[in-house]
Amino acid sequence: MRRIVSVLLIGMLLMPSLSEAGLLFHATKKAAARKIIQKGFSTKAMRAETRFGKGLYLSSSKKVALKEKPKAETVVILRDTRLLQKYSIDTRKLSKEQLKKISGDLDLRRNLRRGTIGPDLGKKIGTKAGKSGNVIIYHSARSKQGFNVFIPKEVYEKHPKIIKPERMITVSK
Repeated sequence: MRRIVSVLLIGMLLMPSLSEAGLLFHATKKAAARKIIQKGFSTKAMRAETRFGKGLYLSSSKKVALKEKPKAETVVILRDTRLLQKYSIDTRKLSKEQLKKISGDLDLRRNLRRGTIGPDLGKKIGTKAGKSGNVIIYHSARSKQGFNVFIPKEVYEKHPKIIKPERMITVSK
């Protein structure tokens, strides 16, 4: 376990905030957005078949969030926290060798395209991040602008205030 943490910390990038305004975005259905604003995220709604596994998926802008989930009715605006920044690892800044160490995957072919992490590699990194208590920042597969943030379920359960829902906005179609 110590080895995983030390390897993950190689790529850690501490920033004043993850996005320019310290805001992150989550696209979802209107009813789910209301619940997030009132009670926070439901861990029951986190699905294992997503790119990094069970956890929260946030984006650096409303535009990126909607590209990730185009059928969304609402976007929840969240404030990042020092805790989120403290545990964040920016995979956009890691070399292929560092990604191999983090994932334990010695062959990144078909797992990494133009800096975008594929689902198989994502699951490995997501599992290790959850065990070591880290948050992952990664390139969006659907938008060249901006980035996404993955908060593993284990991290959110331990630190539910790692992200603070502020408000929601309805998407006009």
